[in-house]
Amino acid sequence: APTFTLLTVPGIEGAQIRSGVVDRYGALWLATDRGVHRFDGARTESYLNDPLDSLSLTDDSVFEVALSPDGRVWAATFLGAWWVDPFSGERGRVPLVFDDGRTGPYECLDLEWADDGTLWAFCNRGGLARLGPNDETLRVVWRPAGVSVRGGHVASDGVVWCTEQRYLMAYDPHAGTTVRFPLNLEEQIAPPKTLLLDVLPDRHDPDALWCTSWGLGLVRFDMRQQRFEQQLVMHRPLSDLQNIVHDAVQLGPDRWWFTCDGEVIEAGAGPTGLQRVQGMAAAEGARTSCLVLLEGEEVMRGGNGIVDLTKQVEQASPAITSGFTRKPSYVTTAVDGVGHWLVTLYADRALFRLDEDGHTLAKVPLPQAHGPYEAFKIEQTADGVVWLATTHGLMRHRPGTGAVERVPMEVAGASVPQPYVHGLYEDKSGKLWVAASLAGLLEWDPAADGGRYFLPPTRADGARPSVLGVDAYDGERLLVNLGDHGPALFDKRTHAFELLLGPHLPAAHFRSMTEVKADRHGRILVLTRSHGVMRLKRAAEGWVIDRRWMPPDRPIFENVLQDGRDRTWLLSNTGAYLIDPDTEIMYRLDPLHGFPFNEVAAIAAGRDGGVLIQSGEWYHVDPDFQPTGPEPVLMLREARAGQRTIDLHMLINGDLELPHAINDLQVGFGVVALHEGDAFTYAYRITRDDERSTWSDLGRQRSFSLLDLGPGNYMVEVRAESPFSRPVILTILFKVLPPWWATWWVRGSAMLLMMVLVVLVTRTILQRRYRARLRELERERELEKVRMRIARDIHDGIGSGLTKITMLSRQMDATAAPQAARIAEASTELVNELGEIVWTVDPRNDSFASFLAYVRSLLGRQFEDLQVDLHTDLRCADNDRDRTIGPELKRNILLVLKEAVSNALRHSAASQIEVQLHLDTGRAELLVRDNGHGFDPLRIREGANGLANFSKRAEALGGRSSVATGPDGTSVTFSVPIPPTNM
Repeated sequence: APTFTLLTVPGIEGAQIRSGVVDRYGALWLATDRGVHRFDGARTESYLNDPLDSLSLTDDSVFEVALSPDGRVWAATFLGAWWVDPFSGERGRVPLVFDDGRTGPYECLDLEWADDGTLWAFCNRGGLARLGPNDETLRVVWRPAGVSVRGGHVASDGVVWCTEQRYLMAYDPHAGTTVRFPLNLEEQIAPPKTLLLDVLPDRHDPDALWCTSWGLGLVRFDMRQQRFEQQLVMHRPLSDLQNIVHDAVQLGPDRWWFTCDGEVIEAGAGPTGLQRVQGMAAAEGARTSCLVLLEGEEVMRGGNGIVDLTKQVEQASPAITSGFTRKPSYVTTAVDGVGHWLVTLYADRALFRLDEDGHTLAKVPLPQAHGPYEAFKIEQTADGVVWLATTHGLMRHRPGTGAVERVPMEVAGASVPQPYVHGLYEDKSGKLWVAASLAGLLEWDPAADGGRYFLPPTRADGARPSVLGVDAYDGERLLVNLGDHGPALFDKRTHAFELLLGPHLPAAHFRSMTEVKADRHGRILVLTRSHGVMRLKRAAEGWVIDRRWMPPDRPIFENVLQDGRDRTWLLSNTGAYLIDPDTEIMYRLDPLHGFPFNEVAAIAAGRDGGVLIQSGEWYHVDPDFQPTGPEPVLMLREARAGQRTIDLHMLINGDLELPHAINDLQVGFGVVALHEGDAFTYAYRITRDDERSTWSDLGRQRSFSLLDLGPGNYMVEVRAESPFSRPVILTILFKVLPPWWATWWVRGSAMLLMMVLVVLVTRTILQRRYRARLRELERERELEKVRMRIARDIHDGIGSGLTKITMLSRQMDATAAPQAARIAEASTELVNELGEIVWTVDPRNDSFASFLAYVRSLLGRQFEDLQVDLHTDLRCADNDRDRTIGPELKRNILLVLKEAVSNALRHSAASQIEVQLHLDTGRAELLVRDNGHGFDPLRIREGANGLANFSKRAEALGGRSSVATGPDGTSVTFSVPIPPTNM
């Protein structure tokens, strides 16, 4: 059953709506006498003529908007055709070439597309024009002289039908021929000044066409018989002042809605076949200017600044009451049989028993009281007793007694004799729990016909809260509504109240609380006045707010119940809502979402998990009912970088690259949701090179700017959230390029250049080192030659001379024997010393192995025939045996070694001497140690220089020397570096 619902479109006030269409994204486009308007559910974008913009709308007087096969929105205006891309915003005008070759403005009244993609334009006195699929210019193909070509239709066979005053025209583009069919009904010619306006196809009869008209109503044409055969009119006789039909939409076979003199008429309904359509949401007296059939069989009705939409909904179930229309009442399902119990409010207060068809089986008046009271709640317990919660205490009706009696509530602990009873709940044990306002929570035992009160704890200021509601929480606890004290849990075993207030739930959250309800997960829904619906859950730190639903119109939520599918039904001052626990979506309950009622006055629990709804009478809603509604679409609307407009396709596809100097991006977007677009809030987050930021909330702001973006790959996610739908996310991708000096090719070139420079410098240094090494080797070779010549000269010259002196001194006579002996001894020592110098200077003895062998030989000769034990440790690594040690270093080591051993032999009275000499690649380590009696370093005889010479030789060679002495012996260490070359 189609039901009209008002669609509030800002920015079209006073504009006459002539046509409408919904694009592929769900946005509504309107053709008006004040431009083209796009509405997405929250905002209106207007496209108007700008004489300085060659791409703007050709004229503000727009006759029609239509969708092309490629998704563009086209407008037929007083001065030509115009189009716009709904996504990118790209626009364009379509020029017209007349049959005489000239171009100029033209009055475009209608646009139609053929199956092959050809666009046909009906251009009033400009004629019929054609735009091929690949063309950019309209060309007139037929223009009858003095004839106005108005709206038309392209048939499946390619024939173009259009109207010409009181003729229906058929143009065959293949043959280039035209046939005219005069309007002749019942052999009568149409009255003067009447004319045909547009051609509409019959969606259920391919051989029929319908024509709207000025003064002739809605007229049917049979293409097989090639004649007009039916006319739908409201007034006779015909005239040009009545039966004016601008638009018509077909709802079924032989069932039409059409505008007639500003009203909407339905054909094919009622005994006369015509009747006015009721229930339009527009203001009284507002005239209808157009009807448009949208996708999904929805109908749009346009007036002066007014838009109505219909929605196909399932017909409501038959009423479960009869005769209670618009009468305030409350109902509950009978548990002692079929039917319902109902109590009326305010006037004729009574309790009614109804059968399944809503007929009254019994009426029981409520007892009289000293003052007025109302029974707002009703519940039947398992024993069949009907209980009434009233503003003046608790009442009950025992079936069969024919009376309603007051329940005496003056039990122990009662502070108020007949308190305001806000709610009732029967637990599984049969106990009745009563929310008795200031009196507290009453536990009533029907079997004992008595009860007791439990008072909630007082506040810090001493005020005691009122108990405003009671419901189930789990098997052992009740959920209690304590008003501005918030919800509380009542333990039926300990009789203790647990307040939910805490550091994360201050009392301010509950100052506008109206009702509470627990779900199957132990979470608690809190209804409020103007602050939405909160859901609480227990956490480690106490009770916290888990979720909040906040409709934008900030309704006052008043009642809540859960159906058999654990869905939550809510009633507010602005309508009913439903929260699905699986999706956590809050649905509006109205015809736009498939709900058959526009207004809901009360809700109650029904049988078999269903819900009872009061909309006039009371109705039952099946538990399988599922709200419907279009999925929202989040669209990118505009993007700018600096002063440049960005192609939106590039942002969506990730093809946008921003230069380093223009690294600012401004983005505009919006959700398309015609019925609740203003309910969405937005947020965005940025991911740069896989580093993701947190969400930044925008509220209802539909744009943001990204400034001073650094180089990298970016992904920006835009999220739209609403209580009425799932979150929608839009992703845009782009790249910010580094400055030219930081690009890979510049860095690569710089690195390559640096490598070349390093190679050149390294090569130059190596060449210099090589040449220096060559020079050094040359000098070393020259030095080796000099050393060999010196060693040879000493050996051959001075050595032989000293030997000769020694031999001659031994041959002297006895008178000179003492002197000769001394001369022989001195010359022998000198020969030995010269031999040592020769060995040291000779470059053939510069290896580690030769040096160690010489030291071993020297020590062997020195200890020959001595009664002192010698222990030696002379070594180098095997791979170092051929390494070079210079003559100066050899000479100093030998001098220190000889001096240290000589001192030990002469002065220490040692029985054992140990000599260690270790050579490696960088250092020579010498140790001479004896087990003698040592010496006193402070009593060294005058003139002794041996110890001082140790240190001087070590310092001269860059090393170190030390002497340690004591009663257990003396140790001399000598450690010097070995230079890397012979130099």
